Amino acid sequence: GGVKDDCIVSKYADHSYVVINAGCKDKDIAHFKTQLEAFNGDVQMEVLDTKGLFALQGPKAMSVMSKFVPDLEKQAFMTGKLVNVAGQELRVTRCGYTGEDGFEVAIEGDNAVAFAEELMKNEVVKPIGLAARDSLRLEAGMCLYGHELGEDINPVTAGLMWLFSKRRMAEGGFIGHKAVVDFKANVADKCPTTRVGIISGGSVARENTEVFKDGKVIGKICSGCPSPTLGKNVAQAYVTRGTKSGEKVQLNVRGKLVDAEVAKMPFVETHYYRTN
Repeated sequence: GGVKDDCIVSKYADHSYVVINAGCKDKDIAHFKTQLEAFNGDVQMEVLDTKGLFALQGPKAMSVMSKFVPDLEKQAFMTGKLVNVAGQELRVTRCGYTGEDGFEVAIEGDNAVAFAEELMKNEVVKPIGLAARDSLRLEAGMCLYGHELGEDINPVTAGLMWLFSKRRMAEGGFIGHKAVVDFKANVADKCPTTRVGIISGGSVARENTEVFKDGKVIGKICSGCPSPTLGKNVAQAYVTRGTKSGEKVQLNVRGKLVDAEVAKMPFVETHYYRTN
């Protein structure tokens, strides 16, 4: 009932395109191969290990990318398309990991740097590192595999049941369906913790920081960082189920208790693109 990986799957007319986490590559491909062997149908898998991937994110992403890709105003959030730019095939998916509008671009690895440099000729485009990206995804309340997600964390505990449509849950048939149904039916016994947001001041609470309420440990931080937008520290944690937003807690940061508050996520309003 846990999560093997959080992938992006784009469905095209004659194929599906899957972007997996680099850290989960080996186990993901092994899992796909196992399932393909058990599937009684005409399906082949091609591993595209020469591709490069980068993300262009932010409120000006569409205006920047429009120089190279037409009709972006018609492309909805979480959809992808194939385009040809100067003889190069690009897969442009309207998604990202920042809570803002933006695109992830898959391109042949040999051409990735040149295209990224072309984008950066626009003065509004700046390179950022993983720490900056991580602060944005935390402000948006997004999960990170290996922190809020893992093979030992089920979707009910993680608060991710919104990912399963009513139709799919009713029809079943997908891998993990029975386990998810069981977790949902036995929340009190099998899902004693739940994922929450936490806001604090002072020293930053990082992964594995203990969360206290009334002198008792009720959970641990999964990931945390300073929020440049809020001017406070934000974190996600798994705590005792029933813990509510607004409750006061304390965080054991390097032996010192720091006052904090359970908060709703996202911490900062998201701005995903919506077509008219």
